[in-house]
Amino acid sequence: MNSLYIVPSTILFLLVIFAIFVLIAQTILVFFAFLKEFDPKKILYRLFEAGIDIHLLILNLEIITIYLQLMEGNVLYAQWFGIRWISILTIFIGIVIFTRNHSPYSVITVMFIIITLPCFDILHDNLYVLFLILSLLFLGVRAVILSIIEYRRLGHSITRLTFKESLDSFPEGLLFSQQNGRIILINKTMLNLGKMITGHYILNAKKFWIFLNHFQKNDQIKKIILGEQLLFRMPDGRSWAFSKDTIAVGDKAYAQIFAADMTEIDQIIQKLETDNYNIRQKRDTLLYIYDNLENIKREEEFNRIKHNVHDVFGYHISIIHQLLTTQDNTPLDLNKLDKFISNWMSEIREEDVVSPDKLLNSIISSFNHIGIIITVNGALPENNEYALLMYRIIKEATINAVRHSQATEIKVEISYETEYITMEISNNGVFSSEDINEGGGIGSMRYWLDEVNGSLTIITKPTFCIKAKIPIK
Repeated sequence: MNSLYIVPSTILFLLVIFAIFVLIAQTILVFFAFLKEFDPKKILYRLFEAGIDIHLLILNLEIITIYLQLMEGNVLYAQWFGIRWISILTIFIGIVIFTRNHSPYSVITVMFIIITLPCFDILHDNLYVLFLILSLLFLGVRAVILSIIEYRRLGHSITRLTFKESLDSFPEGLLFSQQNGRIILINKTMLNLGKMITGHYILNAKKFWIFLNHFQKNDQIKKIILGEQLLFRMPDGRSWAFSKDTIAVGDKAYAQIFAADMTEIDQIIQKLETDNYNIRQKRDTLLYIYDNLENIKREEEFNRIKHNVHDVFGYHISIIHQLLTTQDNTPLDLNKLDKFISNWMSEIREEDVVSPDKLLNSIISSFNHIGIIITVNGALPENNEYALLMYRIIKEATINAVRHSQATEIKVEISYETEYITMEISNNGVFSSEDINEGGGIGSMRYWLDEVNGSLTIITKPTFCIKAKIPIK
């Protein structure tokens, strides 16, 4: 290395930069060599590349030391420069590789290492500097070319790193372990699932599987046993099915725990469970109705007749009472009253068997007997449901007018528009707006109209009027 002391500082600086570049290139090559899957047959190759890297590191230290000494003006040959002799071991490994593979590249590399050993320091100054530059140039070009080759080879080969990356990208959970539970391989999905269920990362596969089997459902996680599988419904809405198998490799047995994402299937299962529950509920209801159909029909008919009797008798008695208390000194025509009362029983049953037009004519006739005139302009709709509804409103409005306003004339106007049937009912009774109460008759009429999406409006000026609107089907 003494020859470098006479080299100009600028050239020596460039040599330092170049030596560092060669060292970096060789270090990258060593990294690629050790990144590959371990192969006992390639161990000498790895050691040879590592030895070259150490040799270049020593050369770099010596060159940098000489450059710093020149910059400080302190030229002193360092005794440790002889450490380069350690490269004899690298040379020996290279020769062994050549004897096994008969590869000339290892011999050429060995030659370029030899020319930088301390024994060549005695050569002419310029000659040793040339040998050093040639050696660095060869080792640098070699490192760059082999690094590119190894990089491309790694891109087309499977290493432990790429295998682990592939396993971690696998969407399902996977764990391999020895029979005692010692984990050999586990991917990120299984690692995260284990932490979500147990609260910590999986350290022992055997204990983890025991925990899964004895897990009790809580507010966040629900466990369902499906044969030999354990289904876990997680807080994030996903469902995972865990299963355990034994894998034989040669004379050894290993345990495998697999977690399959069953979210979509489980959602379908849950929907089917809900549908089945609803079907069972409806079936039970239908069975109950079928078993009690006769009693139900009898009870419905009884309630209908009871309410009908109550309404008919109620409004007839109310009107008779009203007539008796408002006659003053005028004698009541008992013949007319007798005709009015004679229709009571027929009205109780006729509503379900007689057409709404006949029912309307019946109440017009009944009230006419006691001096109450009902005038209807316009026809009831052809729709039987709407016709019956309008008949009930006319009857209820008439009863209210006679009972509360002492009306003797009821006027009904029925008109048809594009989308609605309108019916206006007015009377000549005496009333006050304070007497209007939404309960009773008006409340019933409003309820009937709401069932068919109709509306009821009460008009008080200039005269009292009930306006009903029913949408045309």
